[in-house]
Amino acid sequence: MGVQEIKTAIAKLSTEQLVELSTWLEEYQASVWEQQIEDDLEEGRLDRIIAEVDAEYMATKTTTLEIPYDVLHSTRMTSQELKQELALSLYQREKLSFGKAREMLGLDAWTFQQLLGSRGISVHYDVADYEEDLATLQEMGRL
Repeated sequence: MGVQEIKTAIAKLSTEQLVELSTWLEEYQASVWEQQIEDDLEEGRLDRIIAEVDAEYMATKTTTLEIPYDVLHSTRMTSQELKQELALSLYQREKLSFGKAREMLGLDAWTFQQLLGSRGISVHYDVADYEEDLATLQEMGRL
């Protein structure tokens, strides 16, 4: 049976039959779609997309820290200033990396480095970091 014959047969259906056919067709299309997704997942065709979505989700995922208003008020700081102090303290205690601390504050590397300098906080950079950077620059052909 061709498409035109199917269209002609559908045109002859009663309203009740048309509703029944529409419901069946929606369910059938959904099952075909679900099977295609399952096949794509099984074959790994969606792995890259899933990884991108996971990375984006983790990059934007946040948590809320509850601080009683009177405690915040007693510091005479805004919540953003308190967040900055937390990030700096965690960085200074080596609980946060340079990248994560600046990410927490939404700063670029240069601005964060200036903030560290204004507070007298040294950048954590040792001989091992230097040697790793040196090797990377050599691999890139920049040295």
